[in-house]
Amino acid sequence: MQKLRAEVNRLKQEEANSRILLLLHPFVGSELLRLFQSGVNEQDIIAISELFKADSRIGINIKEDVAFTKDIILAQQQGANDRLSG
Repeated sequence: MQKLRAEVNRLKQEEANSRILLLLHPFVGSELLRLFQSGVNEQDIIAISELFKADSRIGINIKEDVAFTKDIILAQQQGANDRLSG
């Protein structure tokens, strides 16, 4: 049981460190903050990331999907704004 608790604590610390590193990166950090402030949550970002991973595994050119992905993000942001104002 102690080993599991130690592993959970280690993973929590690793997650916190990873977040800090991402936020410190000049481009990624500012974009993540902008997304969070727009109401996009971590799960939304993970889902979009998974779309990119799936695209690359099946051989679709990710650059061709950028406009589509931006539309998804904008739709999610709009939904978040609607939830906040509604």
